[in-house]
Amino acid sequence: MLLQSIGETYNPTATDILLMVSAGILFFAVLIWRRYTPDNLRSKLVFNKVKKAWLLMSSEEEKVAYTRLMVEAAKSDGKVTGEESDALFEEMDKSIKQRAAKMPEDDMFQVVRQLSPEVKKEVFAALQELLYADGDFDPKEAEWLAGVMTKIS
Repeated sequence: MLLQSIGETYNPTATDILLMVSAGILFFAVLIWRRYTPDNLRSKLVFNKVKKAWLLMSSEEEKVAYTRLMVEAAKSDGKVTGEESDALFEEMDKSIKQRAAKMPEDDMFQVVRQLSPEVKKEVFAALQELLYADGDFDPKEAEWLAGVMTKIS
């Protein structure tokens, strides 16, 4: 706008053009990375344990069971705090949460029991992170977690 008011135009140098092109390439590389990289590889670069465990789920059924388990964890002390709600991963969209709500608890535990030991370890870490998200580890939550670990192991 300023250049137009004084009657001049911007003439980019070769360095400016190279910078713009490399920024565009970097943008599309990140976009493609997020979209098409296998979840197992992406999970190695994630620090959020809830998201990491989600990325390790290999089927829709596992994702639905995991979502049900995480929602149950958030409700385990009788209240869902804002921090616990924020800790739930954004890719757990409405359709998966609806399917998770309809999944019987026995089916959920059966699916989670069939996970590999490495993935179960990540699920336990995600449960702990979610339960600690509000800064308070209620005795009801501890009792619930102990029961879940017994049923899953």
